Amino acid sequence: MKLVFTGDRTLRKGKVFAGYTGPLDKLFKGGFRIPLKGIEIPVQFTQRDSPRDSYLIDGTCSKVSVPEERVHAGSQEKSLVVRCDDVKSIEISGFQGCYEFGIDILAEYVRRRMEEAVSDSPEKASLLEKAGVDDRNVKRLLFDYDQHRLSRNHFVLFKDEDSYSIADPGSLLGTWVRGNKIGPEFISWPFWDVFEQSKKHGFPYSRFTMVDSDNEIFCLARFLEAEESLRRIVNAGHVDLNVGSEITLGKEAFRHDYKFVLKE
Repeated sequence: MKLVFTGDRTLRKGKVFAGYTGPLDKLFKGGFRIPLKGIEIPVQFTQRDSPRDSYLIDGTCSKVSVPEERVHAGSQEKSLVVRCDDVKSIEISGFQGCYEFGIDILAEYVRRRMEEAVSDSPEKASLLEKAGVDDRNVKRLLFDYDQHRLSRNHFVLFKDEDSYSIADPGSLLGTWVRGNKIGPEFISWPFWDVFEQSKKHGFPYSRFTMVDSDNEIFCLARFLEAEESLRRIVNAGHVDLNVGSEITLGKEAFRHDYKFVLKE
């Protein structure tokens, strides 16, 4: 099995290289580009140690309410509260093997593509070597900002005889299969601006709380971490997967830049 990169992402000179000078800047002068389309990443399923082995996704939900402001009794501290429906954990069992994919694996194969792209030009190969581009620096080339990057464990593939499935264990930017998001279509939630507005007003909330339909607290976070915590919970989920299915990562952040197809 393999994952074939079918996305539009291309390495080229631009703002993503703002932190680099010298050899790397020279490498991409004159319109030189390195398309990532066609990269093949081998999928090696790790076998289960025991028939009782399972994979647990801790915390998913189907819908998120309007955020509410609450003032704590006996103090003037305020918190922001959202209610999540159908809160549950997903236990995946009965699989023969699994494979975890994330930014570290992608960076390794992008680095290899860069080395292949300059292999027929001693001058460009020398510039790439002088730049000292390793897997860690490749991540900086791929993603402009820390909040817009793939997760280390972005999705997990499961194999059971001739059938497959895919889980998002709670990535920051989400996973789409055949154009459908794993987890609720949360980008349509109209209240994201509450986080931006709070930043502009000096974080008036002391904490962020998520409760279930019975008003039981299942997640409590510092407000600075609120948006990330909420995104990870609503991005988690598990769906069936067919060979040939298209997998898109971070679609709302990157559009069609990071797409893969599972192939034999």
